[in-house]
Amino acid sequence: MKPEVIEINTIARVAALIDGDNVSPAYADRIMVRANTLGRVDIARVYMNANRNSDWLSAPGFRLVHSGTGKNATDVLLCIGTMELALVVGIDKFILAASDGDYKHLATRLRERGHHVLGMGESKTPEPFRAACSAFRDIESRSSRVRIATNLTVRFAT
Repeated sequence: MKPEVIEINTIARVAALIDGDNVSPAYADRIMVRANTLGRVDIARVYMNANRNSDWLSAPGFRLVHSGTGKNATDVLLCIGTMELALVVGIDKFILAASDGDYKHLATRLRERGHHVLGMGESKTPEPFRAACSAFRDIESRSSRVRIATNLTVRFAT
């Protein structure tokens, strides 16, 4: 008797997470096109203060997460939501669209857990965030090359 072979095709689950306070809604399509190349986009969220008048409010396909006001409110909420997706929901790959260097810690933590992190941001995006991502893409240029990170040191807490 021949053993039964079961093929399982898994498609990576992708989350596109955007800091709407510092990424223009003009890049929405570009972000989603890139996200769809990574796998099945299960989550597409824009974190921002929804009291501001922004075209993100009408961007199709994105769920708006209102962060309220206050220093770093959007950054904190995006980080909490991202870690929940990584630890509970089972997202495999993340796009972090932000031009804020503070997300370097989030990208590093996701990579330590084995997740692929594609950073997308403007040319002003600080080098530490770029380096912390698995790859980084300049969101302002359609033809820009993806920069692949090669230097991640993983340390395990004991």
